[in-house]
Amino acid sequence: MAAARQAIGRFLKSTRQTMRLSQAQVAVLASRNSLPLSRAAISAIERGLHLPSLEALLTYWNALQVDPMEVLERARLATVAPANLSSLSDDQLERRAGELHREGHHRDAAALYDTMLERLAQDPPSDPKVNARRQATVHLQRATALRRAAALLAARSAAERSIAAGSACPDVQAEAYSVLAMIHLQMSNLPLATDAASKAALLSETCGVETRTRVCLSRALVRFEAGEFEEARRALLEARELARKADDPAHLTQIAGSLALCLLALGRRKAARKGMMFAVALARTHRMAELEARWLVELGRIALDEKDLEEALDLAEAALSVAQRRQDPLMIFRAEWLQHQIVLRKSPGDPDRLRLGRLRKLLPHLEDPGEREVQDFRATLGFAQGRKGTP
Repeated sequence: MAAARQAIGRFLKSTRQTMRLSQAQVAVLASRNSLPLSRAAISAIERGLHLPSLEALLTYWNALQVDPMEVLERARLATVAPANLSSLSDDQLERRAGELHREGHHRDAAALYDTMLERLAQDPPSDPKVNARRQATVHLQRATALRRAAALLAARSAAERSIAAGSACPDVQAEAYSVLAMIHLQMSNLPLATDAASKAALLSETCGVETRTRVCLSRALVRFEAGEFEEARRALLEARELARKADDPAHLTQIAGSLALCLLALGRRKAARKGMMFAVALARTHRMAELEARWLVELGRIALDEKDLEEALDLAEAALSVAQRRQDPLMIFRAEWLQHQIVLRKSPGDPDRLRLGRLRKLLPHLEDPGEREVQDFRATLGFAQGRKGTP
């Protein structure tokens, strides 16, 4: 609870400072909205001594345009930033946050981006254009981390703040719209995702190759979710050419696996298998463990669909080994779930209780509960629980 109080307090204080308001001014705004909140109460909330009441949340909503649901989401994801950050420069702090994000510690990365925003609010660059670009960039980085942590409301707000702050920075705005498109996809809002992806594409036309690569990739993923697999494939081929120009192995590896999934959806199973094997090889070459485990699981799914259970099991075990070395709960879950599906095919009467027990224990540690395997497991769990009470 202390972590939640501190995370919320830091966020509200940073938001107030960014808007150049004092605690006394927020108290005055509160009194005008018939939801009084004293300066002492505001101070206590910002210092993490108290959680804001419902009335206080509504006050902040009216005074600072802070969505109460975002505040609650921050409480759920609360992570206290390390205390020894004062000795780190802004560049060092940004590098550390990026490392945490790449290692899969998305909540911890978001906490460091919060610290960076607090610093900007307290000591902004003297040049307003530099300050605006910096604000937009950090909000974009924070939105990306929060999206991966499945804090979608907070991620959406961060992406929107990046777009607003980056009004004079088309490259940052384009990437922020791309992230916003992915967030809307995770929230199952395809029309808004399509709109955001289109805006990103327009903004990116004059941007560098790195930005155009990311924008093109997000457009492809939106088209894939819309069931427009050939359009998605063409967008991925375009993204691949851009990634090659940028010499970007991370996106090349992601694009390779995504292309294989497109081919699979188009019914080109042989080409899909070959493409996924290439994606796994790329991930291994560039030591990208997360993508290696992810594409091994997808390759295992292809083998399972082809009824090659031994190959599917080998691939699932390889994925599990990679995920365990990386201590990645989601990829461990996906590999274990694939093994469970294989057991059901090989021995339909085997309840596989030990593995289901491990999967159940992993659930609280998953940052993205919207993954397909997680949803399938929850559905299976609900079915099993329903059967338990049946005569």
